Amino acid sequence: MIHDLEQAKALFMTYFGNRQLMHREGKWTAYRSMNVDPAVEAEWLVQMMERYLADLSIRNWDAIANLALLARNYPAGESMVNRVTAFVSRHLMSADSIVKLHYAEHFTELIQKYRDQLVQEELYAAYKAIELLLLDVQTAPLVIDPGHELSQYGLKDKRTLNNRAQRGLDELYRIIG
Repeated sequence: MIHDLEQAKALFMTYFGNRQLMHREGKWTAYRSMNVDPAVEAEWLVQMMERYLADLSIRNWDAIANLALLARNYPAGESMVNRVTAFVSRHLMSADSIVKLHYAEHFTELIQKYRDQLVQEELYAAYKAIELLLLDVQTAPLVIDPGHELSQYGLKDKRTLNNRAQRGLDELYRIIG
């Protein structure tokens, strides 16, 4: 039984709790047969959220991307959004242009998922953090840390970076309404 639970947890975490992804990959039947209690799944979601929030870093882009994936299945994300807002506000203005763009794009995904759960002040703080990142990408000189290449991210030059930042701003303003 413990082996099954560990196997179920591994499947659950691999697919961020997303049953559709499990089904698409042919894993849903096996997972369902393990009869995992929904309370246990809720615990696993919290564990994943805590792990990814702890991993937020200007060097670990996977953490914000994983939080955006987790948001598709995590029902109560207001604490997630508030903690990401705090991280972005405190740590990202010194990051390179690509990191700022990456964080802004994935953070926008989080906002879209949870905006109805946030109070106005929290929502405004998150919007402002994203807006500042994207405006800084556009107005500041292009800064790329060693190991980051524009071409790795589908970008050619500062102009294409700025255009993508503008699309991010347009999306943000569309969400705000």
